[in-house]
Amino acid sequence: MDSQQNDKANLPPPLYDNLHAGLGNSGLPIPPPATAGKFYFDNPTKETIQLWFRLDEDAPDGESRLVRLAFKSDKVPQLMREGLHWSLDNVRWEDGFLCKIDAMKNAPSHLVKYLLDEDLTVARSYFLHDLHVPSRWVAHLQVFASSIKLLSKTRPEHLTMESIETAHAWSVDDQRIYQYNKACPEEACNAIYNDMPLEGWWPWPKKNEN
Repeated sequence: MDSQQNDKANLPPPLYDNLHAGLGNSGLPIPPPATAGKFYFDNPTKETIQLWFRLDEDAPDGESRLVRLAFKSDKVPQLMREGLHWSLDNVRWEDGFLCKIDAMKNAPSHLVKYLLDEDLTVARSYFLHDLHVPSRWVAHLQVFASSIKLLSKTRPEHLTMESIETAHAWSVDDQRIYQYNKACPEEACNAIYNDMPLEGWWPWPKKNEN
């Protein structure tokens, strides 16, 4: 017995890298690298759902922030039937980054011009992924503001249904199948399911809505 105990006592300690593999010094999982949304940009699926929000609350001197939330999905009808749901649990925080408006990746020139004309010069990106198996979507949330200070105060949880300005959805071959404009609600249309109530972040139509 003494011999066995001595043998164990003489064993070297395990390498530090092997202790609690996958855990940091705090015991929490080691975060993934910051890849600036590579998983989203590398996804070949087209953007088929787009929501625009306007946030005015807490903005100094009447400044507002615009927010664009775009989903890449080839399952739009399924998301209409099951609901367009997301929460902070879907955010991949390590992929976020800041940039100037005129340096945005894959941004069409007309969007850049529109934002600059609105005196919005900086952007903050968040990226989201569906937790459903199999995954039905990935998403890119962009906040546009006139200053980093204003941008840094904006969080995904600040978005509300009431702050949605417009919403559109397209088929996989780029045909428009859904539209909503807060300024012209009478022109809202769903080319697939008509006035079937939609759950989640679809702004129209809703149950008990006239």
